[in-house]
Amino acid sequence: MKKIFTIIVVILLTISITGCKKKEKEPVKKEEVNKDNVTITLGEYEKLQVGMTYDEVTKIIGGNCNQVKDNEYYCSGDYAGTSATLIFEDNKLKEKKQTGL
Repeated sequence: MKKIFTIIVVILLTISITGCKKKEKEPVKKEEVNKDNVTITLGEYEKLQVGMTYDEVTKIIGGNCNQVKDNEYYCSGDYAGTSATLIFEDNKLKEKKQTGL
C-alpha cells in the first residue's frame, strides 16, 4: 500500500512540475495590438533623439501613436506589455521612456 501511495505521489509531482514551465513571449502581430495606431520596436525607439520634431519621430516609427495628454503619446510595442511613452514640448521630443521593448 505504501509503495502505491509513493508511486502516485511521484506521478502527481511529475505532472505538476511539467505544467509549470515558463512560457516564452510570443510576438503579437502589430495589427492585433492596435489597429488604429502603429507599434514601436526597440530599434525604432533607439533611433529617437531628444530634440527631434514630431514629424521626424513619426517617420521613424511609421505613423502616430496614441495621444494620452496634450504633449504625451503612448506607443504599444510588438509584444504584449511592451510600450514607449514620448513627451513633446514645442513640437520637439523632450523625453522618451520604454517598457520591455
